Amino acid sequence: MSATARSLPVTTRTETGKNAMYRLRGTGRVPGVVYGGGADNVIFSLDIRDLMAGLHNESFYATVYELTPDQGSPIRALPKAVQFNRVTDQPIHVDFMRVTDKTKIKVSVPLHLTNTDKCRGLKAGGVLNIVRHTVEVLCYASKIPSHFEIDLLNAKIGDAIKSSALTLPEGVTFTITDRDFTLATIVAPKSGTAGEGE
Repeated sequence: MSATARSLPVTTRTETGKNAMYRLRGTGRVPGVVYGGGADNVIFSLDIRDLMAGLHNESFYATVYELTPDQGSPIRALPKAVQFNRVTDQPIHVDFMRVTDKTKIKVSVPLHLTNTDKCRGLKAGGVLNIVRHTVEVLCYASKIPSHFEIDLLNAKIGDAIKSSALTLPEGVTFTITDRDFTLATIVAPKSGTAGEGE
C-alpha cells in the first residue's frame, strides 16, 4: 500500500439508533462505518472538524485514509459517501470502504487545467467550457493519482480537449473505454468576433 495514506483518528462505538446518533452529533462528532475487504464492519465516530478538513480537499474521495481507532489496528480505507443534514448542510454520517494493495476500485480523480491565463484561445475571446471536473478511472487503491493536469497554453477557439490528451500512470485505465471523451472545450463567444487566436 502506498505510504501516502492520511491518518484520521476515530473512536469505535457500540451504540446505534437515532437517539444515540443525535447525542453523538451534539458532542461535535460524526458517526461512520468502514466496510468491505472481507472483514466485519467497524462503526466509529470522528471529530467533525477532521471530516470537514477532508471535505475541503478536492481529492477527498480519491484519498486513502488510515483510520486510527482508539481500539484495534489501523484500517486503510477510502471515503465512499457522506450524508448531510438538509437544513444545516452539516455532515451527519460517513461511509468508508476498506482497501488493501490488491483492491481495484473506480475512483474520480480531479482534473486541473493549467495556463488558462495564457491560453491562446481564451486571450482571443474564447470561452472555456469545462465538461468534466473529475475523470473516473479504474486502478489499485495504492495507485490513485492525486490529480490529472492538462496545459491549455496552445489551445485555440474551436478546440475540444479529449481524454487522449491525458497520460495515465501505469496500471490506471479510464472507466469509459468506448470513445475519446471530451474534458473541456474552448468555444467562440456568443456575440462579437473572435481574434486571431482562432
